[in-house]
Amino acid sequence: MPSTTQSKNWKIATAVAVLAVLAYAVVVASQLLLGAILATAVYLVSWLAAYVKDNGYPRSLGPRRTWLVAVLSTLVFLYAIVIAGQVLLGLLAVALIALVAWVTSPTGPLASR
Repeated sequence: MPSTTQSKNWKIATAVAVLAVLAYAVVVASQLLLGAILATAVYLVSWLAAYVKDNGYPRSLGPRRTWLVAVLSTLVFLYAIVIAGQVLLGLLAVALIALVAWVTSPTGPLASR
């Protein structure tokens, strides 16, 4: 059973990061919508990291493929938001990366049985 202090720690750290992102977006960048999207992304990434830490990696992906997908998805999403300015395109690209990683994994649906 996971300890409650560890679950509280990631929640506190995530809350601080989300508030910092929102404060920067509102005060410095004057972009509330972009700040809300980035704050949501920060929350989802930290939730997924805590989930993987508590429950382990998905069997169909394995540890290396899971971390590779996470890093690549983060970079693609940041590029889509910061450089291209296309949030929905970034979300679509991240979903496609995750789908391709799962489908082509050694234990995925396309694996020879």
